[in-house]
Amino acid sequence: MALFILLGMGNNTEAAMMKLDIRVNDMIIKMDSNPYIEEDRTMVPIRTVVEALGTEEVVWNEEDRSATIVVGEKSITFKIDSMNYWVNDVEKTMGVAPVIVDGRTMLPLRIIAEELAFDVNYNPLIRTVAISNPSVEVSQELIATNQYNYEDILWLARIVRTEAYGIGYEAKLAVANVVLNRVKSSRFPMSIKEVIFDTKYATQFPPAHRDSFLALEPDLESWAAAKNALDGHNNIGQSLFFNHKPFPNKSSDLYRIINGEYFYY
Repeated sequence: MALFILLGMGNNTEAAMMKLDIRVNDMIIKMDSNPYIEEDRTMVPIRTVVEALGTEEVVWNEEDRSATIVVGEKSITFKIDSMNYWVNDVEKTMGVAPVIVDGRTMLPLRIIAEELAFDVNYNPLIRTVAISNPSVEVSQELIATNQYNYEDILWLARIVRTEAYGIGYEAKLAVANVVLNRVKSSRFPMSIKEVIFDTKYATQFPPAHRDSFLALEPDLESWAAAKNALDGHNNIGQSLFFNHKPFPNKSSDLYRIINGEYFYY
């Protein structure tokens, strides 16, 4: 089992801007309570996650404040604020106790993964926990409306790193949104990669056509800007163009100037 959930993001500000995603079979899961990292453990809302993983039942016992996951002949019981848990009545110990946050029971995802033998990987660059369970078909009700994949984030982070290096997070977020606005526009191609390499009217992003672009490693701010833009954070409205100096013939289309970059409709 590939378990990298224990990797954290430290105190980096840009990393902290990104929400923590849980994916099951490469689908982003809709959460009724946000996952978070506590003492290097990923804490998740028990009911949403176990339902997405195809478990048969989650039973809450108010009397002893316990939650029991039932899968076939296996039952796993957790108690709020207790480091101990029970698998078919066999007592075990974990490193962090389940808690209740905003009315939701949160527990360490690592324990669920280990006990149910799922493959779990954590990508610290984009704060995403990916769970693989080929036998499960995730219910449509649990799948988030906004879906994107790692390649989308990578291409977007690369162009952000190239076009907005050294000019601050807000400008990076704006550049990412220009690309996404173009994806939505009928004037441009329909995918992030195609927009970046678009040459229909002219070469839209010249740095993307250098050999070095394909091997470019984005910095953490660029990863954060790309992911947050994909998650709906938009600071430049419907702008489709930007430049490091004013466009003489587009002054009426100017939307905003961010860190010396001009953004236009």
